[in-house]
Amino acid sequence: GSNALVGESSLTYDGTTLLAYVSDTGGSGNSNANGLVIEKNSHSGLTILSGNTHEGKIAFADADANNLGAVSYDHSANAFFVATNGSNRMKIASDGDVSIGTTANEARLDTRYDANAVGFQIHNQKTSGCNSSTKVAVIQGDQDSSGSYDLVHIRNGGGHVCNIADSGNVQNTNNSYGSLSDERI
Repeated sequence: GSNALVGESSLTYDGTTLLAYVSDTGGSGNSNANGLVIEKNSHSGLTILSGNTHEGKIAFADADANNLGAVSYDHSANAFFVATNGSNRMKIASDGDVSIGTTANEARLDTRYDANAVGFQIHNQKTSGCNSSTKVAVIQGDQDSSGSYDLVHIRNGGGHVCNIADSGNVQNTNNSYGSLSDERI
């Protein structure tokens, strides 16, 4: 390979890996991510310098499409974006608001979904004493036959225990009557 010396640093290419070498870490690059390796035996990083009103981006492509995925920073909006399948899917705005499925940032955490997807799930990650994949709460917009929406489904290891509907009704599956009951909050 070729070797370009810059002081005590070097830039080398061995036919597989482009190595920007400053000092030896004793490690090696991941074999699935070694097209470019930056090695320095202290703090190390990569900086993308862009104009004040422009974007810095790392794009992911294949033979069929040149912009399938990306992480980018828009300097004019001071916002960070993550793209999949050619479209921005997540945004972190300059004030820290996070949007997933939209770039609108209408709340501290704004998630959007299509009619066939759950909006937000909270999972219990406890490793003992309960099922580690238990969904604690599911926030979604399922429309029932009356036209109402169940906004929150609450679950435990035994399954579904409570709904909160858009009307304010709470349906509880584990009450003193042993069946579903409607209560107003």
